[in-house]
Amino acid sequence: MSDQEDFKEAVADIGLTEDLVRALTMQTHDLYLRGSYNTALMDSSIHGTGLFATETFNIGDFIMMARIDGKRTTAGRFTNHARRPNAIFVPRAGNAPRDIDVIAILPIKAGTEITVDYRQAFAANEELQEALKK
Repeated sequence: MSDQEDFKEAVADIGLTEDLVRALTMQTHDLYLRGSYNTALMDSSIHGTGLFATETFNIGDFIMMARIDGKRTTAGRFTNHARRPNAIFVPRAGNAPRDIDVIAILPIKAGTEITVDYRQAFAANEELQEALKK
């Protein structure tokens, strides 16, 4: 199964539509775009623009924050879905659900796209879950 096919399945598993997920990622009112944290935005073979490592990350390494005080960072906006991701979103202790970190779950070499499983990312984002219930 390709990452694109698994994206469609993940969206269905979460109970959302592809159009809603794309609309949520395209909104700009909740962006906090400061700092690079050894990553860069580049063209993605998965979808549009992706977040890529500019240094090597080991398992358990902090990559960057995906959400700061409820606002998405570059990682929160541009981390693409993969069937076999190399990172996860983890709510920051004491600040969840407002702050979410991106943590490597596999070794990530410089030049590699940083990916998450949207099922896991959605589960980690309590604030988004609550907003969608309204």
